[in-house]
Amino acid sequence: CKKETSFIPDNKIYAIRTKSMRLIIRRVSPAEKSTHITLISENKDYPPFDIPFTEVEDIALVLGAVTIERE
Repeated sequence: CKKETSFIPDNKIYAIRTKSMRLIIRRVSPAEKSTHITLISENKDYPPFDIPFTEVEDIALVLGAVTIERE
């Protein structure tokens, strides 16, 4: 991950730490309200949701990932 000091919602995947201390890894897009961002899961079973910018404590662009495929 690469920590961001400011960012523009650009449909890339970010790791986001919220004020409630939750770590969320989601694709970030602009929301209808200019004070919010839309978080989109890669898993289609989870619907997108909006959070206010004020809820974001830290944000980092995800540069890569390692996955384990199980058979």
